[in-house]
Amino acid sequence: MSFDDAIVDLRMRVQKYEEQYETVDDDEVSYIKVFNLSSKVLANNIYGRLSKTIIPALMSWHIGTRPIWICRAGETVGSKTRGDSLGTSGFEFRQKLGEYVENQAVKFMKDFRQFESTDSLVSLAESVCGEYPGDLKVTRNSVATFGRKSVMLVRHDGTRKRAGAFKVPIKVMTSTMKRAIQTVSLQNLVDLDIEETSNLNPLDKGDYSGMDLKDIKEKDPKWYKLLEKDPFSTRFHGGESYMDLIKRLESSVIDMEQQVGQILLSLPVLSFFDRKRYIIHISF
Repeated sequence: MSFDDAIVDLRMRVQKYEEQYETVDDDEVSYIKVFNLSSKVLANNIYGRLSKTIIPALMSWHIGTRPIWICRAGETVGSKTRGDSLGTSGFEFRQKLGEYVENQAVKFMKDFRQFESTDSLVSLAESVCGEYPGDLKVTRNSVATFGRKSVMLVRHDGTRKRAGAFKVPIKVMTSTMKRAIQTVSLQNLVDLDIEETSNLNPLDKGDYSGMDLKDIKEKDPKWYKLLEKDPFSTRFHGGESYMDLIKRLESSVIDMEQQVGQILLSLPVLSFFDRKRYIIHISF
């Protein structure tokens, strides 16, 4: 669909919505109004969970398209402890992951022409070279080695200068687990902005940490029956329930939605994501 056709289609949709919508102007009731694709959000008499979660989510949504890569931490050495480090296979996976992300990141930037305009290239040149852009002649063709994260700058006097590696615009979020952090410490991408957050940590099983459900069933069959009866809200002794896990993930999901660029997530477990829809498989 062309740009003009898309605008026509959008306006037709808005017209259909306007035919059905009713303006709410009674300030005695609770309501949330969203204007112009979340560019403005008006909340009236909104309290509790709605104010903490729903409103930030509405303010975060946008119509941009960007890839989100979700990967499990690489294979570790040792037993199932939170301090495990990557093993040989885990580091091999990290290498392949870095190559994959780099290739996909460059493809994404090219497809969406994020650096197509002269103005954006001048801004990029200034940020990576520290030079006044007025002394530079920068065009699309100047990005001669874009895939290697560098830019060729041509001054007005004809001299050339190659900019150093610039930061690939990827938001990296990882749990605080050592193996997860090691997995996204990609050696081939420079200056990655890696955010470590405990919100992405695996379910805290408390007294049963490191145990499989089979082992837990043998150790405490009485509690296991409670888990079978209500797996969502039954809390592990000294730990969390799956309900607790979902609640602490809410802020990270909102943070992901706010991003307009590419996102890479490193998680010890993937049980709270739809594997068929979001998970990529890398062979090595």
